[in-house]
Amino acid sequence: MRFIMKIFYISKNEKFEIEHSTKMFNADIKYPKQVGPQCLKEFEGNLIYNINANVLENSWEIVYASQYLAEVFKNTLKYESTNYLYRHYLQIEGVFTIPMIESIGVDNFYEVQFIDTRYPTYDISGKITDKTITKLFHSFTFSARDFIPLKSGSYMPSFYNAYKYSNVMYNIVEVFEKKKYANRFLLPTEYEVANLKYHGGYI
Repeated sequence: MRFIMKIFYISKNEKFEIEHSTKMFNADIKYPKQVGPQCLKEFEGNLIYNINANVLENSWEIVYASQYLAEVFKNTLKYESTNYLYRHYLQIEGVFTIPMIESIGVDNFYEVQFIDTRYPTYDISGKITDKTITKLFHSFTFSARDFIPLKSGSYMPSFYNAYKYSNVMYNIVEVFEKKKYANRFLLPTEYEVANLKYHGGYI
């Protein structure tokens, strides 16, 4: 496996990983073997891409993919929250059988991280080397205020439906694996935008 995806929950008091949410994502980006020295920067003693490098990491594709993936997760969390209430809400006052924090609040978020476990490094001439590192490739957040609030050791939503019922995961992998020289200076075509929207809006 090259890529892993981690999902975190962030509140005022804590940040923790929803560990079971990461097991079904797998992608393998193809990186260029040669880039110009002006496209490199130093990172932890290695040379890696900078913002000038014409690669997926700096492209509009990763931004659009994140937007539609966030919508899929929101739909999943809405279903999970409703399902939890149906299962645990009693007919009288509504006593929850699992401890929860008292109010949702506006400062709670989900954070999604894509981590490349074999991120390439380059020599000073811009040629790819055999050495790889583990690096945060891309991340995004979305508000958790519309869903049941979480705390570690308590209720945890399942993201299984996001993987099972949506083509967006397949579409995200397609973007990751086939857009190896994505040009961040060009706007997406209408067809490409429509394709992402089609796959990203439903579960």
